[in-house]
Amino acid sequence: MDFSWQLLKTLFYLSFIIILFFIIIKFIKSQSNLQGFNQNLRVLERLHFNSNQFLCLTKVINELWILGVSEGQIELLAKIDNPEEVEEITNKVVNGKGMNWQEGFMNWFNRDEDNHV
Repeated sequence: MDFSWQLLKTLFYLSFIIILFFIIIKFIKSQSNLQGFNQNLRVLERLHFNSNQFLCLTKVINELWILGVSEGQIELLAKIDNPEEVEEITNKVVNGKGMNWQEGFMNWFNRDEDNHV
């Protein structure tokens, strides 16, 4: 009788702690969303060249920034601020359709040349 009572008490307290843990996690998550975390700055994709050099496609508010990142430097390579292009690229990356980086960069840079000629 004592063993079963102890087992029930242990299971009750364990359940209580687990439920409390999930409530705290949910509260912290809701608070971080209310304060705007991860809403204005988001890394969409990275293309690594080696261990300390990569390209980074980052959404900053309503723009896409293509950043070149190395060990001691971060450089803005291009900025896409056309809302239609930003939405199209963001949807492709977020929906898992992905992008071919080489093709995407070539199309984007060639588009600039075609518009200026």
